[in-house]
Amino acid sequence: MQEITTLYESFSSSTAELRENIRAKFRINDLKSFNDVVLFGAQNLGLKFLDYFKKIGVEISFFSDNDQNKWGKKIHGIEVIPPTKIKGNQIVIITSQYLKEIYYQLEEQDLKQIIPYYVLSFIYPNIFPNSFYQYKIETFHKFKNQIEQVFGMMSDQLSKEVFLSFLRFRFSLLPHDLPSFCENQYFPGDFWQLKDNEIFLDLGAFDGDTFKEFLMVTKGNFNSYVALEPDKVNFGKFLSNISSKYKQKVFVFCKGAGAKNSKLGFSQLGQMDSYIDEASSEKVEIITVDELSKQYLFTTIKVDVEGYENQVLIGAKNAIQKLTPKIAISVYHKTSDLWEIPLKVLKINPDYKFYLRHHSHDIYDTVLYAV
Repeated sequence: MQEITTLYESFSSSTAELRENIRAKFRINDLKSFNDVVLFGAQNLGLKFLDYFKKIGVEISFFSDNDQNKWGKKIHGIEVIPPTKIKGNQIVIITSQYLKEIYYQLEEQDLKQIIPYYVLSFIYPNIFPNSFYQYKIETFHKFKNQIEQVFGMMSDQLSKEVFLSFLRFRFSLLPHDLPSFCENQYFPGDFWQLKDNEIFLDLGAFDGDTFKEFLMVTKGNFNSYVALEPDKVNFGKFLSNISSKYKQKVFVFCKGAGAKNSKLGFSQLGQMDSYIDEASSEKVEIITVDELSKQYLFTTIKVDVEGYENQVLIGAKNAIQKLTPKIAISVYHKTSDLWEIPLKVLKINPDYKFYLRHHSHDIYDTVLYAV
């Protein structure tokens, strides 16, 4: 595993050291010294960072965006300017998911200080909270053996490249090192062939977005589609999106999946990132995949449950052993998911082969495909 060893030798050995290196790399001394700041990305993330900066008393001079329809308009009293109007001495903070593309674009303009939003989340986690960037480099060093093992288990070169890029990015935080974007999330390629009689289980079904893609891929030829979505708002949207043509084959439940049948606290956000929150007073019913498999002999399982994936696998042990379904499972919600989840699947059933694909322009939507 020389690739992993070489990577580790090139970067920081501690989180404190990495923070200092990142500060130097992006020329960040003190937030109080920030002035003449431009937020590049005038949508939700830009508004969120505008609020963060207001709370610490840092004024934002402009928004910028590649959307020409926004140029000249004001958002919360702040003008949106074309990228070409950004001055060389302004601090530009990228507040958009299209990090790599925008970073390259701004580098070509020879701007002196370009800072991706997540850099601030990593250096100042209390001011710019983002759980995806609150990790410790020590964790990667502690589990180096497991990381090497999982890297060796990847079944094709692209999977290995995505795996290495994911690690490299965690150590460097350079947009250049983000994994390459792959299309067709949950339906990724030749190694992932759906049958005409698929019995598909969608865990974390949101409003039925994966179901829409499923219909396109299968052309409507399938046995049944079972979906769990614990958020009441999302559940309602999914139900309303089911054509009468498929109502006899689609079964949607307002439940979550987990390690055992129970009731747990849940954060009802009505968005994609609703999640299990055991401290919440609002409860949601949890059911195991093993329980569901008594009625449905699943051929494919998709799991995207906002950090609860490991618990789902615990409750899916029998189904994975007996049915050997194809599995598409998110491995980005927690730092250790990248290696813990493949090892857990392999422990349950050693017959699986693994592929890794990345489906966003940010750090999100890395999916392990087990076949």
